[in-house]
Amino acid sequence: MEIVKRGEAVAAMKFLFVSKLLIAIVYFFVIDALLVAETETPCDAAHLHHGVNIGYFNSETDTITTGNADKCCLATDGRNDFAYIHDRNFDHVRIIVQYQVDKGMVSFQPSKRLKGMVQGFIDAKLPVIFTVMPIEDYLDNGQQKVRQTSLLGEPEFDGKLAVAWGQLAELYSKDDSVCFEFVNEPEIKYVPGKAGVEPEEWAVIQENIANAVRKVSNNTIVAVGDGGLMQGLLSLPKLKEEKVIYAFHFYEPYSFTNQGADWTGSGTDWKDLQDVKYPYSSAESVSQSASGIQDLTSRLNATRDMLLATKDQIKTAIEIISRWKLKNGDIICDEFGVIKPKDPADLNRIKQDRIRWIGDVKESLGSKGIGWTFYDYSSWNFGVFDARNDVDKDVITALDLKP
Repeated sequence: MEIVKRGEAVAAMKFLFVSKLLIAIVYFFVIDALLVAETETPCDAAHLHHGVNIGYFNSETDTITTGNADKCCLATDGRNDFAYIHDRNFDHVRIIVQYQVDKGMVSFQPSKRLKGMVQGFIDAKLPVIFTVMPIEDYLDNGQQKVRQTSLLGEPEFDGKLAVAWGQLAELYSKDDSVCFEFVNEPEIKYVPGKAGVEPEEWAVIQENIANAVRKVSNNTIVAVGDGGLMQGLLSLPKLKEEKVIYAFHFYEPYSFTNQGADWTGSGTDWKDLQDVKYPYSSAESVSQSASGIQDLTSRLNATRDMLLATKDQIKTAIEIISRWKLKNGDIICDEFGVIKPKDPADLNRIKQDRIRWIGDVKESLGSKGIGWTFYDYSSWNFGVFDARNDVDKDVITALDLKP
């Protein structure tokens, strides 16, 4: 009888031990899951609402190269940029990594410094959109100069680009806080004989890069159309890829957002524009703003563009892209902003118009549930910080963020 009771007692003790062990195992996994959920912020549409572009990270000089933005994230002035960006209520960042096409090689493996920067944002619970573009806009090609992005469509280059992305994807395959945007503002052609690829070809190229990425990673992919623009996205065929966000940039009307810029676009020299109003005020002001453009075709293009400087035009454009969203999937505007003229007097003249445009775009995007990534953090000509490295509180207010 005692032997039986002793056996029952041993069995009860074993049962109790096993029960406690199971409880401990379950508890461990539950707590571990909660900790992971608490510390990791996925880079996906559900978490990309209001972010900021960090700038161009040059893989050769190992720094961010846009104006005073080389101070970003390097703690040279004692500011913790990771915490600062998070505390302003930005919820993600976008980094443009510039790479060099050297001797037929394509690589944008991050340096120790860039890895540390990305990890700093991840630790601050700020997902990172990682995208790339060439260091130099132009390469010598015999007697002709062509944009490096125009190499898209050449099988050898496309293959190397896919391999490079596969290598980068493998590096971040265990961290879904990083999204992959394959090319910043790819150049697509619509006119026969021009450099670039057709929209259908570019969609196939993105699919091929996605296939290389998917062999090693399940991170979210950010797909873009011609030039990264809204018009380019509207013409982009839907990708077969499921875990994808479609992106576009918004700088319309360019006559306002790029006035005085020393680059050109759409057959118009924006550098000769000055004191362009937002919203559009009068035919007289338009004529005066365009008077510095000597080429009459460019002047006509600029004049027509300035007439689009109204809140209703912005709302209409966002309404159209939101309809595309309903048929094709999640979208994000991962660049928008207005240039800051170098001359303080010029900046003062457009300051209130600049803030108004930023607020109107942000409001229009928000009304359609479209996330955004402001351009940018601290460059001299677009940044939230000004040339003295002081925060532009008016911009922060227009973005409805914490001052």
